[in-house]
Amino acid sequence: MKSKEILFCEEILKEHGYRLTPGRITLLAFLKKTKKPINAGDIQKKLEYKMDKVTLYRALEDFVTSKIIEKINLQDTVSYYEFHHVDHHHHHIVCEKCGKIEDIESCNRNNLQKETLKQSRSFTVINSHSLEFFGICKICNK
Repeated sequence: MKSKEILFCEEILKEHGYRLTPGRITLLAFLKKTKKPINAGDIQKKLEYKMDKVTLYRALEDFVTSKIIEKINLQDTVSYYEFHHVDHHHHHIVCEKCGKIEDIESCNRNNLQKETLKQSRSFTVINSHSLEFFGICKICNK
């Protein structure tokens, strides 16, 4: 019998028109249970189902395009990925020394977008935004 998590991932893949391959199902389930943004190299190391790099990157980019996952720029040379939680909008704070990533839950999204549009001369609509903070964690600051 399939777990609720696997059934959930299969449903998401079906809704977006993807074939239900073991690689896609395993990748999506892994990203759903991973609590912090993760890069493709670490995904490949930790994923139980072994995927070659090309297949992994193709699946990740497809999922980003479909808005199933989010691609996050953490001022690094690699991209990070995180499951897109529709009802859980958040940002991140990243330690510039050790790379620790912490979720930041507060975001006054509506006011931020209104103020941004007021300042813009060329835009009338904001569809989404990304906001990351960078600093030094308590342990590295000692």
